[in-house]
Amino acid sequence: MNLGLRQKFSFLAFFAGAMVAIVSLVGYFTSHNNLSSTLEREISETVEVQGQLLNSWVRSKAVSSQYLADLLGNMGSLDAMKNRNLLSLTTSDKDILEVTIGLQDKYFFGYNAGDFTGKLDPTGRAWYNKAKNEDKLNFTDSYVDSFTNKLVVSAVTPIKINGQFVGATCIDLSLDVLEEQVKNMTYRGEGGGIIMERSGKILAIKADRQVEDVKEIPGIASHFDEMLSKGEGYFIIPADGNLTERVFAYTTLESSGWLVGIAVDRSFVFASLNSMRNTYIILTIVGLVVMLLACMKLSASITNPISHLQKNAVELAKGNLKIDVLKIDSQDELGTLSTAFNDMRVSLRDLIGKMLNTSQQVAAASEELTASSQQSADTAVKVAENVNEVSGNMSRQLDDIDAAKQNVDVVFGDIEKMSEKTRIVTETSNDTADAAL
Repeated sequence: MNLGLRQKFSFLAFFAGAMVAIVSLVGYFTSHNNLSSTLEREISETVEVQGQLLNSWVRSKAVSSQYLADLLGNMGSLDAMKNRNLLSLTTSDKDILEVTIGLQDKYFFGYNAGDFTGKLDPTGRAWYNKAKNEDKLNFTDSYVDSFTNKLVVSAVTPIKINGQFVGATCIDLSLDVLEEQVKNMTYRGEGGGIIMERSGKILAIKADRQVEDVKEIPGIASHFDEMLSKGEGYFIIPADGNLTERVFAYTTLESSGWLVGIAVDRSFVFASLNSMRNTYIILTIVGLVVMLLACMKLSASITNPISHLQKNAVELAKGNLKIDVLKIDSQDELGTLSTAFNDMRVSLRDLIGKMLNTSQQVAAASEELTASSQQSADTAVKVAENVNEVSGNMSRQLDDIDAAKQNVDVVFGDIEKMSEKTRIVTETSNDTADAAL
């Protein structure tokens, strides 16, 4: 396939544009993946930090339960532990609603609720058995306290004397503070937080409507088992009704086992990705336009002089020496070639002019030679006529010579005969003379 220079430059421009587009796409996807990883890591770290803050709060409250249990254990006897004033050491914290102690001898006392010994058996309480079975500081699931009618969670700690379990302390923590905590759980000031137990029960949530269980939130409920198994991570919640597509990042509190998560609009999280995508699109389009214009400019700077040169060369080949002088716009090889062509045109015109003068001189000389040759021809005719006449005379003379020759030949024959006869006579005479002697 034969392609002109313009077509070749167009193909080059297309190829260069394709390369720019490919490089741009590769750069975009590489940057997209890197930035996506960075954003995913950032939101995961954000919820991790929020979880650590909440975990620190929970631990700070649990320290009171551990401190009280250690203090009571150091009393050395069950009777020494039955001192109401000891419980007051932990009640100064406004987040602590109640401090309760239960011993294995059925002693059951609450700082605010009073003495329930003989009325209720502490060894049958869930929190008591949890402390006994876990044998360490732990947290109960949330519940509505029968005395305060508030949603609480209890930090329970076993009481030990010489390493032996003798009872447990229970500190009820108000979950109202979690509502304040969850309001501060955001990603760059956006999004809403949620705190839930491993059972799926929601302890606090930043939402327009209150929900009690994660199963009421379809976008999260479908990933709840994944959250329990992984402990931390993130996933995408599909758009639902008025809610846009969201990113949900979560982590697990080490102290309580609660799941803490933050839901943020995906468009906000990945706004920088969208901005980067738009930037890449604009830069790619600008690059392609600049590349196309540059190729067109370069093509015109090469093909236009060559086109003019070709046109003049064709006219020159036809013998047209009145062609316009090529315009020189550059000092490159094309400019040098155009200058050489202009010089060649001038040289050809000078050469043809000289040839014309020479041919005119040759024509004049030819006319003189023609006149001379005419005279020579006339002379030659006369000479030819004289030659013909001489030739006729010579022919007659040759005939006479032939006749004379024939006569000479006859005479010569006669002489030879006479000579022979003379020889014979001589010999006879000689023979006769000899005989006479």
